[in-house]
Amino acid sequence: MSRVEALKSLESLLENFLERAVRLKQNQLQNLSGINRLDDIARRMDIRDDFTEEIGNWFAEHNPWLEEDRFKPAETNRIQAILEQIRKKMSDSDLVSPEENKIRTEIDRWDRKISESRKLVLKRGSETVRPYSPAKPDPSAQPGKTTEPEKSTEPVAASIARFDHIFTRLGAMFADLAVSRAHLLSVLDDSLKKAETQKNKEALILSALIIYYLKFDGYKISPYVKRLKEAEKSFGGSGKDA
Repeated sequence: MSRVEALKSLESLLENFLERAVRLKQNQLQNLSGINRLDDIARRMDIRDDFTEEIGNWFAEHNPWLEEDRFKPAETNRIQAILEQIRKKMSDSDLVSPEENKIRTEIDRWDRKISESRKLVLKRGSETVRPYSPAKPDPSAQPGKTTEPEKSTEPVAASIARFDHIFTRLGAMFADLAVSRAHLLSVLDDSLKKAETQKNKEALILSALIIYYLKFDGYKISPYVKRLKEAEKSFGGSGKDA
């Protein structure tokens, strides 16, 4: 592969990464807005007699979320806490209407779905990969001759799965850093600080990706490259060009 082809491939990879990061950020903002709205409904239950319609509308709008793998553990914890708060306030009422029974049924369904998704995550194990076996001396062979190393599935399967997992985590980190920032350079600065002060390897990788992306867009990146190399040294890297 020529240098031009390699750069085009990297550019395509970066664009794909940023698109995924933007989608993830949008989902996070939607999640936050929806959960905040549910929290607001729960808080106003004490001063409203007819709250069932508002809660019912919330469930109708957000039920598709249950079929999507879009929540972080902290978000599911918050949703369950709010739903439990709503359930408790409803149980304090002496009157039970058909509408309230429907709300209780929906709360139970959300609790069950969230619990099932957690169990699914806990059951997922890491990939089973045969470790790389280096070449060993062959007693029956000529002096100095070694047997061929056992082939490992790690470079083909596990490395791809591991990179895809890290790629997703990078997207989540980018989304978190970009929430309150107006320019990509500010996100890069925050990412580099995270790599420098916290010795965060994923922040270092994210910084490198953003630097390459900015390079393609014609930005002067020399100061950021210098900071990246300095941060890399704390991970045992030489900080020199490859």
